[in-house]
Amino acid sequence: MSAANDPTRTPSPAERQHQQHASIRALLADVQRASGPEGLAPLLDEMALMLQEHFGHEEAEGGVFDGIVEADPMRQGRVEELVRDHRDFVDRLDRARAALGTSGADALAMAHALAADISTHEAVENELLADALYDEMQGHD
Repeated sequence: MSAANDPTRTPSPAERQHQQHASIRALLADVQRASGPEGLAPLLDEMALMLQEHFGHEEAEGGVFDGIVEADPMRQGRVEELVRDHRDFVDRLDRARAALGTSGADALAMAHALAADISTHEAVENELLADALYDEMQGHD
């Protein structure tokens, strides 16, 4: 068994980030496929839990965002924007979940827009992470 396939091995922060982004993409696709409010509540509940864990992983001391800034302090402003996005996404998710009780159509529209924006956000994060990893590899030549 290779080290990468060892179930007892703790994934690196980059591997964990990749795994989380893959799970988020799958969930966002499920939200985008929702054609009505029925079934949306469990998807939004899952999204709330997933984003809480993911954002915590990124924002924690020594987390992904610290690594990105450590690789290039000029990225601090962009990382701060991403953290603000996280707060906005949580607020919007809370509003979409609340709307389920009053207007399923509004909740669906809000969830679709949120899923699209999170997808864009995750792509930006992936690009920043790839740039930071590239910079780190260049520094070890």
